[in-house]
Parts: sequence; C-alpha cells; structure tokens
Amino acid sequence: MEQPPPQYAAYPRQQVAYGSADRLEALGQGYFDLNKVFYLNVLLVIGSNAALRTLDGWETRRLMFVITVLVLGLVIAGCAYPQLKKIGYGANWSPSMPLVAAILMGLNSALCCGIIGFAVVQSIASKEMQNYGLKAGSFSAIKKADVAAAVATLRAQGASGPT
Repeated sequence: MEQPPPQYAAYPRQQVAYGSADRLEALGQGYFDLNKVFYLNVLLVIGSNAALRTLDGWETRRLMFVITVLVLGLVIAGCAYPQLKKIGYGANWSPSMPLVAAILMGLNSALCCGIIGFAVVQSIASKEMQNYGLKAGSFSAIKKADVAAAVATLRAQGASGPT
C-alpha cells in the first residue's frame, strides 16, 4: 500500500540572502575597474603599433614587436591581477584562479586587445552579481549605482551569508 506524501506546514520561511555585502562590493569593484585596464590595454596597443610603424628595417621591427608583446603582456597581467583578485574573492574562486586569469589576459592582450578575456571575466562577474538580484542590461552590463545600492541594502540587513 502506497504512503501519501508527507504534509508540511505552510508557514513563511526566512529568506536567506545570497553571499555577503563584502563579496558583492569586491565583485563590483573588480568588474568596474577591469574596464580601466581594458582602456589601458587599447591605448598601449595603439601606441605600440604607431611606434612600431616608425621603425626602419625588418629585423628591428621584429625585435621591437617581441619586446612590445612581452612588456604589454606583463603590464596588463600586472594591472588586471588586483581586479581579478577582487572578482575571485567575490565569486569564491580558488586562490590560484586570479593569477591564472591574469596570465591568460596578459598573453591575450596583444591579440585583439584581449577583448575576449575581458569579456569572459566580466561576464562571469556579471552572472555572479545577478545572483544577488541585480539586473543586467545589454551585454550583461551591471550599473555601478545598482551595485552600490545592493551593497548598502545587504549591509543594512546585516547579511553575512555563506562564506
């Protein structure tokens, strides 16, 4: 003989907030500051391209191209790492993931200005911020004011959330 499904009391349950204010704030800071690194990347690529065009001789251009790619990669990886560390904290990445992402973004910085790397990381951060109830606009964009308001709300509620 089959047992009927258990009956549960219909009472309101407390809603548990996702994450914490600190994690959302770190996500937002990393997300928005990564734009500055992207703009720096574009400026450096344009400047290095213009400088390379002024050089004479194939050997000189090739040597300077290799040096430019190495320097560009190191600069972008170094500038992106602090932002990726914030995103990694907010998205609960393993401690090595921001470093790996920074190295990959540095390697990709000379190709297409690293557009793919920046887009992927910001998309990941955007999806994580959407878990906090934030709405994304076109291209998964989140507004800075919305992040600040959500952080303030979480702080007012005293939400510590899961770590």
